[in-house]
Amino acid sequence: MQGNFASGDEGAGVVVTYGLLTIDGKVIEAMPRILVEAFDVRLSETDMSSSFELEFRNWDAWVTCEYEAVDGDLAWSLLIYATREVKQQPSEEELATLLLRCLQTPMFFAWGEYLPGS
Repeated sequence: MQGNFASGDEGAGVVVTYGLLTIDGKVIEAMPRILVEAFDVRLSETDMSSSFELEFRNWDAWVTCEYEAVDGDLAWSLLIYATREVKQQPSEEELATLLLRCLQTPMFFAWGEYLPGS
């Protein structure tokens, strides 16, 4: 499996966590179909909610994306969670590249411990 492991506990529901940032708000409306493509799941197996929304979430979703507006040069923070039921789990870089290709807008993600060239 690729991605960032959120837990080594075999009993945990969330297996992979992704953190992305973007400058463009159109990602919010496009994200559900992108999650379907990226993780090879049905739309009914996804949830796209504000990080403050708790009442109307799809708590049975296999892939969840929480979004939150951020201050500064970036507009949105996206936290994406995939459960162990999801067989296709792209790396964070692959997911960011898919978003870039679909939306034609920059996507930012952690590059590991050091910046390239440092």
